[in-house]
Amino acid sequence: MEFDEIDLTDIAPINFVGVSEEEKEKILDALGKVVDPEVGVDIINLGLVYDVVRREDGVLHVKMTMTSMGCPFTPLILAETRKALEALRLFPGVEVELVWMPPWDMKTRLSALAKIAFGVFE
Repeated sequence: MEFDEIDLTDIAPINFVGVSEEEKEKILDALGKVVDPEVGVDIINLGLVYDVVRREDGVLHVKMTMTSMGCPFTPLILAETRKALEALRLFPGVEVELVWMPPWDMKTRLSALAKIAFGVFE
């Protein structure tokens, strides 16, 4: 595969429920600024976010994972994720849930941009 054939906007699927397209773009932009300090890549390009759901009460519920259970920056990343979404002021509350299923997989969750950063080529 040639570099000019790589889609740098390709990210792992995120299940969005109850948010408009405009809100989705704002959420992606905010979460794209939350960086895992251990690897220097944001949580969207790492594919750490699985679900973003607006509940009936308006609270935004995010399910996400880490690259490993032993990630020393887990508390920081979770807090930064919540703060980034609260800063949008679009929702009466934000909850961030850490999940381990499905397990994070480098081959299926990394974006093309993150694969380049990690030197992973198919």
